Amino acid sequence: MIYIDVHVHTNSSSDSSISPRALIKALRAHPSVKCAIVTDHDTLKGYQRAKRLSKQYEEEVLIIPGIEVSTDKGHLTLLGVEEEPRGLLSPSEAVDFAQERDALVLIPHPFRSGTGIASNLKTRIKADAVEVFGPRFTKAEAKMSSTLAKLLKAIPVAGSDCHRVEEFATCYTCVNAATLGVDEILSALRLGPTRPVCTVRLRG
Repeated sequence: MIYIDVHVHTNSSSDSSISPRALIKALRAHPSVKCAIVTDHDTLKGYQRAKRLSKQYEEEVLIIPGIEVSTDKGHLTLLGVEEEPRGLLSPSEAVDFAQERDALVLIPHPFRSGTGIASNLKTRIKADAVEVFGPRFTKAEAKMSSTLAKLLKAIPVAGSDCHRVEEFATCYTCVNAATLGVDEILSALRLGPTRPVCTVRLRG
């Protein structure tokens, strides 16, 4: 099994204080989570910087590209993309963008007020994964997110959505992969099974 934090922000997101160097240090120090998907808001700059820094530790840690896209209905995260979408997209346009690049679509914090996409959609979208746990989830949000994953036949995952380095890997996902490689991890996330883990007590 490989343990991944699927939802990590660097200081390329305006609301995060985590430098790419601090992220690499946190990955190297963590006893089990050695893979992070960098999912900054609407930019790949944090991933690109973290990837460069990780090269000298490529036997120890893995950085995977991702981007948390601000659609006109809320946030969608694209995993495995190395190209930024242009302009304000609808959820279906973001899904098309991902599928054209063989990337995965993850619905992050589906029921969060303001940025959760689930409450704003009138039709279902094709999602590969749904974030069912996060350190800022309420118990009700976690239950509804788990139900959504089953409804969409999507893989359940957990991520820390960290914006401060001490939040890293407070929630993470176990995948059935034998080696620490980008293609192997993304394939394991696409196919399942997964085991979402949350190490903090949910509110409510």
